[in-house]
Amino acid sequence: MNGSTVYSSNSYDAPGQLSSEIAGTGVARYLCFDVTGKVTGVYADAAFTQPKVTFAYNELGQGTTQYY
Repeated sequence: MNGSTVYSSNSYDAPGQLSSEIAGTGVARYLCFDVTGKVTGVYADAAFTQPKVTFAYNELGQGTTQYY
């Protein structure tokens, strides 16, 4: 598959946003959103305590910062 990841399970929250993915290898990632629907982080755990990357936005909703 040319290095791409195959996901065996996807979950969605009430507004229909992707909230988690579990790869065929069993590795999961969980997405956290702010009240406007922007992704604020991708985490290794459902409790949102192990960030893989986080995002910050300014008052105009523009992405300003990424933390790895």
